[in-house]
Amino acid sequence: YYPKKVTLNVNSPSRIHVTLEPIPPPPKLSSGQIMLDLIYTEKGLVVNRQTVHAEENVIERSPNVKAVRKLTDLPENRWIQRFRLFPDGSRMLMDIVDREALEGGKEVFFSNLWDLDVRTGGAMQRRTEGKYFDSDGCFSPDGTSIYFSSNRSGRQSIFRMDVREARGLALITSGGTHDTRPDVAPGGNSIVYTAKMTGSEIPQIWSRPLGNGLPMQLREGEGARWSPDGRVLVYTMVDRTSGQTKIWTMKPDGSDPTQITQGIEYSDIDPYWSPDGSYIVFASNRGQAGGQRNYDIWIMNADGSNPKQLTTNGSVDDRPIISSNGRTIFFRSNRGLKWDIWVMELVEPLAKTE
Repeated sequence: YYPKKVTLNVNSPSRIHVTLEPIPPPPKLSSGQIMLDLIYTEKGLVVNRQTVHAEENVIERSPNVKAVRKLTDLPENRWIQRFRLFPDGSRMLMDIVDREALEGGKEVFFSNLWDLDVRTGGAMQRRTEGKYFDSDGCFSPDGTSIYFSSNRSGRQSIFRMDVREARGLALITSGGTHDTRPDVAPGGNSIVYTAKMTGSEIPQIWSRPLGNGLPMQLREGEGARWSPDGRVLVYTMVDRTSGQTKIWTMKPDGSDPTQITQGIEYSDIDPYWSPDGSYIVFASNRGQAGGQRNYDIWIMNADGSNPKQLTTNGSVDDRPIISSNGRTIFFRSNRGLKWDIWVMELVEPLAKTE
């Protein structure tokens, strides 16, 4: 039932009758959907399984978006981790995890980089191969290089390869940390990445010059992304009191850390800048589906103000990225009881900050 507030005082009767309005039943949900994530620990890479809800109906009922469509159609033994658009916006780079069944019921997992045309969603083109864990691909500003994380060196490290040829991989980080989620500065002179020290499960954000220079630890957090003008980094960090993940910003040298999302009952994850840096899209489980908190795509101003919910399907929607025109958002979802990448268009008023 919807909650109802009743005010009592000393003259109120001893028995109060309140008529409650029933909440309509939620859309048909499946609680059997499995979310698989690769978690990097001091013992290596671990596959984490989490049961989540999904709505069988793929229709998006939100008034804030339009033209929602599915871009990929992967089989059940494959799933997408993260993805980025090529600089010209024509293709998408994805890290796809393959699950291979072995005798005795055992499974092995490996991940490679693939790309596909975002206009047609047709055949995918392989970028890396081998039973490694290649993930978190991103691009240099001029679009000539791909930076990604891989365990090809024995632990997760950052590598670089040429966009035109997947040969001659260059090792960028070679320290004692597990390094993931690189992001290249707009000027192309440095990268930031997430690192975990041996013996610690707390992620840290590091930066490293792409020329001469040594890596520098900025502060605790993960998934840092450069603003389009290179003046600010947005990232996430787990609040140690509430256990919830929140979105922060800081300067490239690690100074001026500012928490821009609040709330102790829900998490805000996967922030991504708009092309002009005026707003940020992100995923949040502020809403609920099937009686449980559910991740949807949200949008807010760059300072955290004016948050608006974009998707309301009842499935898990996360990891949004924005096209260069600032109007198209790509995101991952298990709507339709299957994990794929989906595309939506913002309605006109939400394409601009208020």
